Amino acid sequence: MDIIEQIPNVLYKRQNINLYLEHLKKNKHLIQAFMLFLKVCLKIKLQKIKCKKNILYFYK
Repeated sequence: MDIIEQIPNVLYKRQNINLYLEHLKKNKHLIQAFMLFLKVCLKIKLQKIKCKKNILYFYK
């Protein structure tokens, strides 16, 4: 599975966010993939609300 495809699945599982953040710190390319995901997500106006929820989960 592609890294970027995995990100939304991780975001929906709130209990895994801290683990994922630790994982991101160890893997710089995943941070870049996540930032790319956010950029793509924010460009898609129809999915804006869903994306905002995901971003909020990520930062909690």
